[in-house]
Amino acid sequence: MSVQYFRVLQSVLSQTRDVICKVHGLTDQQAFQASELFIRENSKRWKMPDPAIQYEDPFCRMAYLYMNVAIHASLVEHSLRSFRKIVPLFKEKIAQGQEIRICALGGGPGSELLGVVRFIESLKLAQPAYLDFTLVDRVKEWDESWHALKKGVDDQLQKEYGPNRSKWPAVISRSFLPLNVTAAGDFRDFAIRFNGIDIFIFCYLVSELKEYVRGFEETLQLLVSRAAPGALLLFIDRDQKHVRETNERLIKDNSSLAFVDKKQERGSLDEDVRDLGEWYINIPSLPRQKWLTYFLLARKV
Repeated sequence: MSVQYFRVLQSVLSQTRDVICKVHGLTDQQAFQASELFIRENSKRWKMPDPAIQYEDPFCRMAYLYMNVAIHASLVEHSLRSFRKIVPLFKEKIAQGQEIRICALGGGPGSELLGVVRFIESLKLAQPAYLDFTLVDRVKEWDESWHALKKGVDDQLQKEYGPNRSKWPAVISRSFLPLNVTAAGDFRDFAIRFNGIDIFIFCYLVSELKEYVRGFEETLQLLVSRAAPGALLLFIDRDQKHVRETNERLIKDNSSLAFVDKKQERGSLDEDVRDLGEWYINIPSLPRQKWLTYFLLARKV
């Protein structure tokens, strides 16, 4: 596999740090220290009913990338392999040269893209997949991280497959919508933007929304009403009773959705954390590498 999660992440983090340090007149060591502080602070805040994480701060976003991107990408990769309906969808679209349209809601930096690309690599198909990937998140500054992550994937694909993109397993176009998934009003004027999406991905969304789930439910109703028949909804979340029940209720209460399948998985990243290079050396905390996760797949009928 050419896309190695920690290698991409090391490149993204270091390139982002270099620019931020130049803009703000900081040293590399100050950047590592600021990121480590946010790692510890964010861990405390996630235990609160309303964490109010400071994602507007670039070092807070770096802390999130360092801790979560690799494991979230791996979970997306595993979930796509887990459901029988997904592989035929990708193969058919790729064989016909059609775009595969994916939308990650509440996606932050776009970890899902990494998992999708490595899943496509594993199919070992002759033609490239053309990905139209939309990221939705209320924090507009995530667009910077999304841009950097997409560039990091492109850079590694170029190293492995050369500059001719027709030889790559995936050719990616990206867009970002700064919308709040708990505010249906943000989505109301998008009449056609979501009706061509093949797969909606909700990665750790319900568990992170906490008491704002009701707002998300209204948004989901609106999105599903405008989605095309056959569109898939993939939920990846914590394997906790209340989280499972909430995700399943969201499907059950929507008459336009049909339950497809669900799975529970325990696992860990099969990657060398030392590929993080200077980040592994300078930050005492290690990124998340183990999971106990719940996958749910639904379909628009």
